[in-house]
Amino acid sequence: MKKKRLAQILIRIPPEAGSPWRWRYHPTQGEPLEGEFSDSSLTHNLPADNVELILLLPATHVLFRQVNFSGKVRRHGPQALLWQLEDFTLSDIEQLHLTLLDRQGERYALAAVDKIRLKQWLTKLSTWGLRPQRALPDVLALPVGSAVMLGREWLIRNGEHEGFIAAEHELTLLPLPQPIVCHSPCPVACAAWLQGTQQAPLALLMQGATQCHCNLLQGEFAIRQDLPAVKWRYLSLALAVCWLLSFVVEPLLAGWQAQRHTERLQQQGVAFYQRYFTDAPSPTQTRRQLTQHIAKLQAELPKPSLLALLAQSHNLLNALPEPQALNWDGELLTLTLPISEAKLLPLLEQHRQTAVSLITRSDAADITLLTMSWEPS
Repeated sequence: MKKKRLAQILIRIPPEAGSPWRWRYHPTQGEPLEGEFSDSSLTHNLPADNVELILLLPATHVLFRQVNFSGKVRRHGPQALLWQLEDFTLSDIEQLHLTLLDRQGERYALAAVDKIRLKQWLTKLSTWGLRPQRALPDVLALPVGSAVMLGREWLIRNGEHEGFIAAEHELTLLPLPQPIVCHSPCPVACAAWLQGTQQAPLALLMQGATQCHCNLLQGEFAIRQDLPAVKWRYLSLALAVCWLLSFVVEPLLAGWQAQRHTERLQQQGVAFYQRYFTDAPSPTQTRRQLTQHIAKLQAELPKPSLLALLAQSHNLLNALPEPQALNWDGELLTLTLPISEAKLLPLLEQHRQTAVSLITRSDAADITLLTMSWEPS
C-alpha cells in the first residue's frame, strides 16, 4: 500500500533571540507559502496535524567536528565520542547532545548542540502546538560547496559535513578551500565565487532538507510516535499477560537458580575434600566430614617449643635484667631474676603478651622467680 504523502513545513530557527522564525509550507496541493513569526507570538496559521515538520537549527549553535576513533560506537548512541570534542568547546561536554552524521572506517563526522538550548527550542515549538519529526543544521540543507543569503546572513556549506553562518563583511576573512556556488547574487567582496541559479533561500533549504537524511532528534530527543487506539489495546493486553506471568515465572526462576547454586556449592565442597584428603573415600556429608578432618589435624599440631616462647617474648626479655638461672621443663620456663617483685610487675605490664602467661613469686628481698608459659588455647 502506497504511503500517503504529507504536507511539509520547514521552520528555520534564528541564530539570535528576538529575530523572526522563518517558515515555508508545502501543501499536498496548491502553491507553497512562506512567512515568519516572532519569539513572542502566541499563535500561528500553520497546520499542526498530518504534516511533516522539519526544523533547521542555526549553524552558529552547532559544533561540527571530524574525529578518528578506533573503538566501537553505536550510530544512535555516539556519546562515547564526546570526549573528542573537549578541546574544541568551552561548554561542559556533558551538556552537549551529540549526533553521528557519517562514518568512514575510523573517521567520524559529528554534530553537537547544547542540550539546554535544544530543549528551549523544542519547548517553544510545543507551546505553539508544533512537533518536528526531524531537525538538522541549516547549512547541511544546502548543496555541498554552495551559499545562499537568508535575511542579512550568508549560509555557507563548505564541506560534506560542515558549514557556517557569516555576515557579508566577514566573508573576506574566511578561507574557503574550494570555489563556492552562490544561489543568491554574489557578494562584491567574493570575486572567486561562482554564480549559480538564483533561488528563494527557503525553497532551496526545503529541497535540501527533504533529501538530507540527517536528524539531530535522536537519543533523549527522539520523537516518540503515537500509537493508534487499536495498537494501544493490543499493547495493554500484552502487558496484562506479562504482569500475570511474572507472578508464576519469578518464583519458578528463583527456585531454579537457588537449586543450581546449591549444586555448585556441593560440587565445590566435594572437589575441595578430594583435593586435600586424597586417601579418604568420597564424602557423603561433605561439610560434616571436613569439620572432623580439620579438628583432627589441629589436635595433631605440635605444641610451641622453647624457641617459639623466647621469640614471642623477646621484647620483655630485653627489658629484664640478666637472669641468675633459667629452667625449662618442656612447658614452663622459670627465670631467677635479681629484681624485686615490686619493680618487676610494671615491666611485665608494659610488655605483656596475650599469648604468654606470666607468674611471679618473690624468693628473697631482691630475687623474683618469673614463670612463663603459653596461654591455654
